[in-house]
Order: sequence, then structure tokens, then C-alpha cells
Amino acid sequence: LNFVSARSRLPAKADAFDSPFTIQAATGEARDNPDRSMPLSSTCFFSLKLPAYSTKELMRQRLLYAMYNSPTMDADLVLHNTDDSNRFDLG
Repeated sequence: LNFVSARSRLPAKADAFDSPFTIQAATGEARDNPDRSMPLSSTCFFSLKLPAYSTKELMRQRLLYAMYNSPTMDADLVLHNTDDSNRFDLG
């Protein structure tokens, strides 16, 4: 879930989603050489561009690799007790 939405959990209600989840066909090099490409997620749009892999096992391997090895954003992050003493004065 974090790989495609930058969230660790789903909203409580379906109407709380900003947009529906979509899976799209890969484009460019990923379309031309799918077995040599990785899936691509867009957390802003809750979507996944998925190459047309030659086997389900290769798709599984690529998805797992991408999910566990991609840097992620954390939309669930809530800052508490922020300390303003470390801010720079740019004025």
C-alpha cells in the first residue's frame, strides 16, 4: 500500500479516497522491454504503471523488489512537539 499511496493504512471509508486506484500499462522503454523494467508507482495519483511481464513469477519478483527497495514518502506522518529553535533565520 505504501508503494502506491505513501500510506501505511487505508482510509476508513471508501469516499475518503482522493482518487481511485488504477493500474496502467507501462510506456516507453518499459513497454518495449518489459522483462528488463521495473513497475512504477505514482503516489500522488494512487496509480501503478505495470510492464507486461512474460510470466507471473517475474511480475511478482519485480513488484516485491520495487516495494521493498524503493524510497517512500510517508503521508501518515504527523509531527508532534516540533522544536523551532533549530530553524534558520533567512530574513
